[in-house]
Amino acid sequence: MVSCRFLEEKDGEARILSFFAKKARGLIARFAIDNRIDRVADLRAFEREGYRFAGHLSSDAELTFVRPQPPAGRPGPGRGGGGPMARWPGRALGSFRKSPKVARQPRQAAMWASMSGRPVLANTSAE
Repeated sequence: MVSCRFLEEKDGEARILSFFAKKARGLIARFAIDNRIDRVADLRAFEREGYRFAGHLSSDAELTFVRPQPPAGRPGPGRGGGGPMARWPGRALGSFRKSPKVARQPRQAAMWASMSGRPVLANTSAE
């Protein structure tokens, strides 16, 4: 069994940033599946999203990948971006209404029936 560590390098210091590490774990899993990797040594070829294998920081039980820390993304609250509600100006959190379940049921019923292989019955009720 081997574990992978993903580090972000900034100002000469390498550290784990959980948000990026989580995404990188998914990337290496996808890499292993797509390339049908069955040996740990083959994981060292992983180079996605700027990550590169760092042999001097790795051991037999832990592979370490390092990349330069990406620049800050889109602005969020307090950084001029307006926060998550900036997309919907004038709408407060409580003003979103959930659509009634009745409106979604025919579509869901058709989807589940098509997935299970059962015939889809036509809706005979008048709307």
